[in-house]
Amino acid sequence: MTSRIGSNRKIPRGFTLIEVLITVSILSLGTVLIAQSNMMSLGAYGLYSDRLKVQNWAEEKLWKAQEAILAESPADENSGEETIDGRAYRWSLSVTSDLYEKVEFYTIDLRVRWKEGARNDELFRRATLRKFKK
Repeated sequence: MTSRIGSNRKIPRGFTLIEVLITVSILSLGTVLIAQSNMMSLGAYGLYSDRLKVQNWAEEKLWKAQEAILAESPADENSGEETIDGRAYRWSLSVTSDLYEKVEFYTIDLRVRWKEGARNDELFRRATLRKFKK
């Protein structure tokens, strides 16, 4: 007598159509999500790359304003437009001073504005300076 265990069963050979469709849709969704996150990160990189360029320029402008105050020479300009890497930036600089006994305190405010696509962007920096009177 021979054993008939498992002789009526089919041995699966390959994938069904539904398994293939589900796998392809999951892989497509993953690919789309990865591509979308890459595009978002490129947009953020572009935004902060411009912001870093402006930030470096603004820090230099604040240092020049501080040097002008210490040298007791008036600032050349209080506002203007600067072009950095082909993009126009509008800036304004204001200096206020207060005198307490023999110490003069200066507050230097620098505001830089530019257009980033459809929105307006802005960078604000403030520096304070203490100058002793003789």
